[in-house]
Amino acid sequence: MTISKEEKFKELDAIFADKKTLAAYEEVNDIRRDRVAAFEYALKEKFGESILLDREKVEFYKNRFREVSSFEPDVDPELQEKFDRITAAFSDKATLAMYEAELKTKRDWDATLQYAIKERVEAELKKLGIKK
Repeated sequence: MTISKEEKFKELDAIFADKKTLAAYEEVNDIRRDRVAAFEYALKEKFGESILLDREKVEFYKNRFREVSSFEPDVDPELQEKFDRITAAFSDKATLAMYEAELKTKRDWDATLQYAIKERVEAELKKLGIKK
């Protein structure tokens, strides 16, 4: 089953409209990034900076770390479901780019329309002899 572009855009509209969940999503991602950075710092301190260049060793130690802990903060399952939808939507780069382009086009059109209305109103006011 293929989801249409319009359905994908509606999903993105809903995601961006839910500011509270989006803020929580960003906060969880910040926590995850901080934990990964702290982990990599600890590796660097223990083994030297060159370890970070060896992706295989880094993955090995990450997997060992995951056996006893996690980079992921504890999240309510219902919220995690929303986060998974956000992640899926954001990972579709092509649709996200089209969505952003369409939003920009709408904003540009709205700005053009507002400018035209303003010009028209000012012209009508001028005809009536009303100064702004």
